[in-house]
Amino acid sequence: MRSEEGGANYERDLTSVGDRKNEGGFQSGGGAFLSTFFELMPPIAGILIVAVIRCHFMLKEKIGLNTLFSGMGDIFVQTFKSATSSMKDGIKK
Repeated sequence: MRSEEGGANYERDLTSVGDRKNEGGFQSGGGAFLSTFFELMPPIAGILIVAVIRCHFMLKEKIGLNTLFSGMGDIFVQTFKSATSSMKDGIKK
């Protein structure tokens, strides 16, 4: 459709096949926050769900911050130690 064919009903925005990524509002400051939130929320929600299941069903303790995240530091320390030792072994070979 050409602009002269559309007459008064012609709207360029509806027929444009250009890039429309700016139409969602993610280019402003609030949009940057929303973009970051949508990127980080799935892994954080997964960690929280696993923590609640562990606390309520496995440990059978009252749900609180101390019980939800107890032992998390050990997980990260062990992972870091394992990663550094595997890197050292890879360098030695």
